[in-house]
Amino acid sequence: MEGKDETTTEDTILFNLTTIDINDDDELLPRFPGKHSLYTPFQAILIALVLVGIIVGTVIGNILVCVAVFLVRKLRRPCNYLLVSLAVSDLCVALLVMPMALLYEISHNWTFGALMCDLWVSFDVLSCTASILNLCMISLDRLESNNIQSEGSRTFLDEISR
Repeated sequence: MEGKDETTTEDTILFNLTTIDINDDDELLPRFPGKHSLYTPFQAILIALVLVGIIVGTVIGNILVCVAVFLVRKLRRPCNYLLVSLAVSDLCVALLVMPMALLYEISHNWTFGALMCDLWVSFDVLSCTASILNLCMISLDRLESNNIQSEGSRTFLDEISR
């Protein structure tokens, strides 16, 4: 090999090691479930799964109540319209209030701004009040139906609608 320059290179591997302080406020990815959260990631995921199950069950159940009353002719009575009204108000709670409450419960931090906070509280108060008032009307309707037993099993609303 005389007269030729021979160069041999050894295999070299360079590692780019960067350390990130997880207590630093400028993290690239925020820590799940959030730095203000009271839960560990496992607890947060478990709580989120349970709450999502409750939300989905509430939505499906209330939709089924509405569909049943509107599809079955025998259920189309004024006393059952109160149940549909209750189902709609509970559906509003499940769709407008519970998802934001889930996120706030997990992270213990409101990230949606002041306007959404005001809307969320308004939806919460209005939907829950509507649900409570529907329950009160159903109770009064059932009470009155027990008082009108001489004419059969009609309810107070059935009597008014005649």
